[in-house]
Amino acid sequence: VGVQAYPKAYKALKGLRKDNPDHDFRLAYGVEMNLAQKELNIASSTKGELLHEGSYVVFDLETTGLSVEFDHIIEFGGVLIENGKTIKSKQFFIKPPVKVSSFITKLTGINDSMLANAKPISEAMVDMLDFIGDHTLVAHNASFDMDFIQQNLRNLNMPKIDNAVVDTLELSRMMFEGRRAYRLGAIARLLKITYDDGVAHRADYDAEVLSLVFLEMLRNEQLENLKYVKDLQSLNSSESYAKGRPTHVSVIAKNQKGLKNIYELITLSHTKFLAQNGSAVAQPRIIKEELDSRRENLLLGAGCSSSDVFENAANKSREDLDQAISYYDYIEIMPLNYYSPQIESGMIASEERLIEVIHRIIESATRLNKIIIGSGNVHYNHPNQKVMRDVYISAQGLGGARH
Repeated sequence: VGVQAYPKAYKALKGLRKDNPDHDFRLAYGVEMNLAQKELNIASSTKGELLHEGSYVVFDLETTGLSVEFDHIIEFGGVLIENGKTIKSKQFFIKPPVKVSSFITKLTGINDSMLANAKPISEAMVDMLDFIGDHTLVAHNASFDMDFIQQNLRNLNMPKIDNAVVDTLELSRMMFEGRRAYRLGAIARLLKITYDDGVAHRADYDAEVLSLVFLEMLRNEQLENLKYVKDLQSLNSSESYAKGRPTHVSVIAKNQKGLKNIYELITLSHTKFLAQNGSAVAQPRIIKEELDSRRENLLLGAGCSSSDVFENAANKSREDLDQAISYYDYIEIMPLNYYSPQIESGMIASEERLIEVIHRIIESATRLNKIIIGSGNVHYNHPNQKVMRDVYISAQGLGGARH
């Protein structure tokens, strides 16, 4: 936590004011925090569907990348379950308007020749909707798959679907606590279900495995007394904040009371909202409700690669990006080389794509009348300090935790 530097920063401020009496230097006291959801979104858009006697379409999509704005669906795989039994399955390819990258081919085994005779999305979507029907949908990390479906429906000027959705990633986080990983393969193996990494990342195979995983989950004693799909949300607890992936938020004091609020938030993050998550290293977190209750005295900002603003700009729809940005008072834009790890890891396809992502942030923030600032994301003052920081961020913490 950076507040240890406040006295030193104040001393530097006094020096600046003394040496520059004609300038009104001011100091913004702030801290970057890990923002977490109070509850996991296990079941959404529910309308009274029965949990154990209902009908489900367990499905998976393969895509050309992670972004609904820039990427395309290339495969659908689904399994229909009724009253606890598998009824039928369906798989088909979808021809994208771009070539499949070598990275996606290596990951999924899908190449351009396999898609050459497939239907375009305008026709394939009809087949997808026909199979989905009005059944409850089940997916692992469902927000990813649902975002792609809804965005493509929007692009085709077709109405969005409002099926109930169950996210088995979030469900497994609540049912099987303390796991190091919640990927489909990890949960399948936990439940003694075969998962072949050599065949994985194909929509039909992953949907088939997930259908077996979901059926096994329904037999778990934690779910046996639940009647409706919506009741899955009751699995949330006071510890749910520790289960999901947090995002970064900058918190700056507007006044003296805001400074006290920052100390209160830091105390809460290291006590009530300290996330252990099966690791020897705990992570301090804060939930939005605690920020909201002190919002009058604080400025909230976002924009680094770990913020929900950058995630939405890179991978989600304009509507999602607008909603994310609308929460903040200001938006940060950092130098292009700060985002280079996203390109190196394949999260962002290229520097050209990165520039498009940043332009999306600027366009949305401007339209929503949010302050945009340029930030250096500076972590050291002199070149020789870079060595110390490189050692620090490369070292593993207790329990193998990464920086």
